[in-house]
Amino acid sequence: MAGGIALGLLSTLAMVLLKPMGVSTVFPSSLAIALKPLFPGFVEANAYFQTIPLSIG
Repeated sequence: MAGGIALGLLSTLAMVLLKPMGVSTVFPSSLAIALKPLFPGFVEANAYFQTIPLSIG
């Protein structure tokens, strides 16, 4: 129970001080990174890939 409370407080602190945490952007970003060497025109022409950073961090 103490671990859950600590995780909740840490998550709240991280969202306040840094930015919201999430993993959903990692999937399309990883796909774009993988596809760019094979199909560079597709990645460059895709509007969604132009709005997200092509990095995993």
